[in-house]
Amino acid sequence: TSFAQGLYRQVQLQYDMDRPWASVHFSWPSAAQTRYYEYDRESALYSVGALITTLEALADSSATEFNVVAHSMGTALLMDALWVMAQSGHEKFFRKINVVVLMSPDMGVDVFRAQAPDLIERETPIFVVVSETDRALRISAILRGEQDRLGSIRSADELGGLDVGVIDLTNIKSGDSLGHFKVGTSPEVIEFVRSLHESGQEVFSGKQAGVIGSSAALT
Repeated sequence: TSFAQGLYRQVQLQYDMDRPWASVHFSWPSAAQTRYYEYDRESALYSVGALITTLEALADSSATEFNVVAHSMGTALLMDALWVMAQSGHEKFFRKINVVVLMSPDMGVDVFRAQAPDLIERETPIFVVVSETDRALRISAILRGEQDRLGSIRSADELGGLDVGVIDLTNIKSGDSLGHFKVGTSPEVIEFVRSLHESGQEVFSGKQAGVIGSSAALT
């Protein structure tokens, strides 16, 4: 995904979800071509320090709370950054963060199971949005000789009992051919979230009240 495409997706998602929040977009230098997948992975790893700097700036801002959301390969970058921060202080950041949302995460299940406990100890709620019909993650898993990526797990049991919310969109139709961005392309998901907001409710049970507080399947 190019910088322009990623920025457009973020703006479109915020518009579709009809939220008045300010948003901050972070992007690493992507080659924006599937055949350069490994290049992008290395670029994402290279950008961990820059993301930490961005998150620190967010914590130092006048914002009283914020959600941190990542998609696909960006979830591995985000978890790396949060794991480093959880081990090295950053008290102001963890006081302000409301929830972490990982959409279609293209990262290893074992890596997530190793990193998540440090965030959970900081009382940081984590939600993972998964789908067994995500073709992009299926290809990614095959390339690595794995059965699943985090975003294509078949059950929350694969997370080893971690206190993490899992939102299963397997039965939701996608507006993209790979089924890799259902949150932003499925009319059903968008309508569900908008209807909640119109009734004065938030989606996630983070440090603030929300509807989804544990594992759930949307059908």
